[in-house]
Amino acid sequence: MREYASHSSGRGGRQHSRGFSLIESVITIVVLGVALTAVGRGLYNRIGHSSDTLWEVRALQLGQSYLDDALSLAYQENSPTGGGAVGNCVIGGRENGENNRSRYDDVDDYNGLSEQGSFLDNSVQTDYSQYQVSITVSCANATGGASVSSKLVQVQVTGPAGLQVRLAAVRGDF
Repeated sequence: MREYASHSSGRGGRQHSRGFSLIESVITIVVLGVALTAVGRGLYNRIGHSSDTLWEVRALQLGQSYLDDALSLAYQENSPTGGGAVGNCVIGGRENGENNRSRYDDVDDYNGLSEQGSFLDNSVQTDYSQYQVSITVSCANATGGASVSSKLVQVQVTGPAGLQVRLAAVRGDF
């Protein structure tokens, strides 16, 4: 049989117990609960917005694609092949037969375009089906002179949950 020795303080024969008291345990549980709740809320807020970056990147890619398509076209309908100035800016809009983007031949054909996001080759349309693209083209005086020889192309992409991305570029008459 084993015998256990008790520790006494030397004062009145009292024993000191080792460990946590009930009050210390309750306080520890409360402090840990508050800390874990704060950490949990912080993680929840970050997780809720973690996909925003993906939506923004897709919106930028789509908007840049539309902007590149518009800027690659002629300045105006009467622009000479190979370039050359045509005079003051005119927003003529689409001509007969230009009923889709693959038939556009000058920048101002994009004016007023509003459609569900897609690329010209429709290769990844399903990834961008939740995006709406709107384009406006207007005359812009980039030089500050009396004549207007530039067009401002503004692309707005609206994504899921109302996310909006705006891109703009100036197309000069050259």
